[in-house]
Amino acid sequence: MKNSVKVWALILILSLTVSCKDDDEDQGGEDARFEKVNEGNTDMETIKDLTTNLEWINGVGGCFAGVVNPGMQCSESMFAGLNDWRLPTPTELSELIIAIDAKNMELNYINSSCALMSTSMPKWVMTENSNNPGTITETEPGNAGLRCVRNN
Repeated sequence: MKNSVKVWALILILSLTVSCKDDDEDQGGEDARFEKVNEGNTDMETIKDLTTNLEWINGVGGCFAGVVNPGMQCSESMFAGLNDWRLPTPTELSELIIAIDAKNMELNYINSSCALMSTSMPKWVMTENSNNPGTITETEPGNAGLRCVRNN
């Protein structure tokens, strides 16, 4: 009798353990939040963030390096057949970098050592290639990259 109670208790514990999955397992890793469009085509690749409903340029041909005052660079750009690109806000870019870093993903950059990206305000965001991914700074870097975004 004692053995059968132990067996049933073990079965109950195992069934509860199997049915209680970690949220990350249910979401399927990066695929649950991010969808790559034209993946592998470094001249046209974008990333759709399904949480924020934003689409980010991820092709090296659309990531502008050496930009401090981005001005109209995004709005005048044609990338992946689209021309409605804009500068991200500091918060939008910061949230993207933090999410990318948390998923152990990397974005494509012209210069892989690029540590700062320009935003729509005189603020910059540290990328996953920095010591403080997602941090917003007002200290002008003298040289930064630019990653354009569009509402999807």
